[in-house]
Amino acid sequence: MRPLELTMSAFGPYAGTQKIDFRALGISGLYLVTGDTGAGKTTIFDAISFALFGDASGASRDAKMLRSKLAEPDTPTFVELTFDYNGKEYTVKRNPEYERPAKRGEGTTKQMADAHLILPDGKTPISKINEVTDYIEKLLGINRDQFSQIAMIAQGEFQKLLNADSKSRRDIFRKLFKTEKYNELEELLKTEANQLYRECDAADKSIKQYIDGILCLPTDELADKVADLKNGDLPTSEAAGILDKIIAKDDAESANVVKQLAKINAKLSSLTVKKEKQVEIKKAKESLAEGKTTLEEKIKLLDSAKNDKLSAEKKQPEAEELRKKATRLENDLSLYKEREDLREKFSNAEAKYNAAAKLIEKNQKAFDSLDAEIKKLKTEHASLDKIEKEQEKLNREYAELHVKSSDLDKISKQNVIFNSLSSSLKDAEDDYRTKKTKYKDAAEAYTEAYSVYLDAQAGVLADELVENEPCPVCGSLEHPHPANLTEATLTEEELNELKEERDRLDTLARKASTAASRLSGQVETIGDDLCSLIKNFVEKDNLDEALDEFPDIAAKVGAKIKENEAALAVNKKKIERRKELSKLIQEKSDEKDAVSKTLSEAKITEGSEKTRMEEAKKRGAVLAKKLQYASIREAEQEITKLNQSADAIFDHIKKKSDAFARLGTEVAETKGRITELEKQLKNAPEIDEEKLEAEFAEINAEAEALKAKDKELSDRSRSNNRTLKNIKKAEKESKSLLERYEWLRNLSDTANGNLKGCDKIMLEIYVQARFFDRIIDRANARFFKMTNGQFELKRAENAANRASQVGLDLNVIDHHNGSERSVKSLSGGESFMASLSLALGLSDEIQATAGGIKLSTMFIDEGFGTLDAETLKQAMDALSALADPEGGKLVGIISHVDELKNRIDKQIVVKKDHSGISTARVVA
Repeated sequence: MRPLELTMSAFGPYAGTQKIDFRALGISGLYLVTGDTGAGKTTIFDAISFALFGDASGASRDAKMLRSKLAEPDTPTFVELTFDYNGKEYTVKRNPEYERPAKRGEGTTKQMADAHLILPDGKTPISKINEVTDYIEKLLGINRDQFSQIAMIAQGEFQKLLNADSKSRRDIFRKLFKTEKYNELEELLKTEANQLYRECDAADKSIKQYIDGILCLPTDELADKVADLKNGDLPTSEAAGILDKIIAKDDAESANVVKQLAKINAKLSSLTVKKEKQVEIKKAKESLAEGKTTLEEKIKLLDSAKNDKLSAEKKQPEAEELRKKATRLENDLSLYKEREDLREKFSNAEAKYNAAAKLIEKNQKAFDSLDAEIKKLKTEHASLDKIEKEQEKLNREYAELHVKSSDLDKISKQNVIFNSLSSSLKDAEDDYRTKKTKYKDAAEAYTEAYSVYLDAQAGVLADELVENEPCPVCGSLEHPHPANLTEATLTEEELNELKEERDRLDTLARKASTAASRLSGQVETIGDDLCSLIKNFVEKDNLDEALDEFPDIAAKVGAKIKENEAALAVNKKKIERRKELSKLIQEKSDEKDAVSKTLSEAKITEGSEKTRMEEAKKRGAVLAKKLQYASIREAEQEITKLNQSADAIFDHIKKKSDAFARLGTEVAETKGRITELEKQLKNAPEIDEEKLEAEFAEINAEAEALKAKDKELSDRSRSNNRTLKNIKKAEKESKSLLERYEWLRNLSDTANGNLKGCDKIMLEIYVQARFFDRIIDRANARFFKMTNGQFELKRAENAANRASQVGLDLNVIDHHNGSERSVKSLSGGESFMASLSLALGLSDEIQATAGGIKLSTMFIDEGFGTLDAETLKQAMDALSALADPEGGKLVGIISHVDELKNRIDKQIVVKKDHSGISTARVVA
């Protein structure tokens, strides 16, 4: 990528519009970006980075902060960059988000960020921000971070990489070469190893906790061993064996207790049967005495209940008469219900009749209103019938005008190119005439010198001629007119120098002639193209005269375009109105049909409800003559009253009858129970209750003691079995965890550089060291040359002690004395050259890791002010080699050092006025 032209508007310190023509700097070599401190030298690189990727070069420069604070409110903020890539030109234009004056009303509005990329060969431009950025990243093969690292060696960054220790370089390389994943692996292994260690410790504590839960009687022969286990005096591995013995002993004793308890329970069962029999006899005697007393009482109550029953049955005829009256009233309830329904029907019909009448009145008005409105809308719609044909005509005019506008834009651009090439042609012709004159002068000087030289050589030969001896030139034995010997004015070497100068100037003149001819052809071609384009607008053969009329033609076309656009906007509104009218007419027609339907339905409803009212009124008069009570409610109340009176009499009769029957049943049941108890007690044995209770209490106490002992043994065995199971499980888990922990700890120590007996080098640093070696190799190609072969950088592979992390420390080899020492021992100038070499090597390596990307442009920001004259010369020589014509790289040095101004002819000079506004100009 090589920038051709950069335009900045209201960007950083450049308040106005600033153009920088990089073409004037050539395609290779060094140029200087110089000027006042803070004037905006680095901003030029920021603008290039922003145009390409939407971000400035520095992390602290937010794109939203790029608008110039010194710019006029109406001046737009944008950057436009034209650049060359693989022989093709691309133009990208971006603006950041910023506040600008509102186009309507007062105040400001937010100008959203935007981007456009014009592609070569007339391809469709790209307009979306993300799509522009993605296209440029794919085109160049790098992103913004990589571009900043490759194309800019930033101010104050030279010494960081050089003097950093292994840890600091690790942080720098982590960002550059994306090695975070190796650091994450180191931390993950360390975290998992620590977690396994904690799990192993927890497993050991768990085993100890289970051992503390072993149950054993103090009198047991194994009690001492259990105590030793709990105190840690015995290894935990013996716990399972001791527990097995305790459990076996408790299980044997528990089996013996179960046998004894079975015998005791058999005795208890026999005594329980005797106790239950004794209780049954006692209860039977008490029940017999109670039954005889109850029988006498119930016989007396039975006689009284018989008299009450006979008295109640005398009122039964009265209740039956009341029931008949209620039945007659119930039969008339349907008539009462019919009368109530008739009243409700009349009321409903009356309400519907009134509602229908109101609806008829309302919908008739709505129908008339809609009919008038539809007629009005149709009239307006008819007035717009020809609007679409007018729109088609305007669209054709719009297309024709924009074709003319496009041609006018081409003429404008071609005219700019034509003027530029014409100016270049004039310069080329002047250059050719100058070089041709120099060549003629050199040729004449050489011809004259050559003639003098030949004369001198002839005199020398003539002086050596001898009569009757052959001439070395013609072979004659006679020499009638020998040349005179003259003093030579030129040596052969001097004559050759004049010839070489003549030939050199001849070559230069020929090249200048070729360049002028090429430009002449380009000017003629573009001029012909211009004439061809202009003839579409002006019938004049003279190009200059035609171009004089060009502004008026462009203005007229522009005015016609505005008129056409205004007419199109008006017609567009009319077309939209016509569509709106069509929709309204349809909507209103539908609404009118709906109202008409409602009106018809309302009239039908009105007639039918009037008929229902008359029928209900007539039937109601007939029913009023037949019915005794005013309402069905009064009739139902009377029915309820009659039924309640009858029910009361019937309930009283039933109550007395039920009481008599119940007492008869109870007397019979009591007599039967007395007879049964007398039979049961006739053959009952006599039992000594006190003796039986004493015997039962003694055996039961013995059984409870055995149960308590059995429970104690079972609980202890169950607890110890659970503890044994947990101990075995925990021991198995502990063994597995320990094996995994030892394996993972070794792996973690290796990755984190903590393996005993080895150099302290982490996995991430090991990977970074491979990158660092390649960077050092690339840096040494320049550092060796800068220092006249004295110094060479080398990565230190061994640590000063086993406790230090190694891998990225940097030494320097001094070939003058054969020593190797730390780079921190270098002098200021040597340190600068080393850091510059390292930075350039880093740039080369990043390009290589980005897929072999090669940028044709590079910026180096400051750092030269501390160098002495000799060191500065060596640095400049190295940079000149970096930017040699064969390499095709253009290197911009951002600096205000005066010595560089004298050494570098090509310059971008940045100036800042008293108000803080900056301007830049190219000096080439």
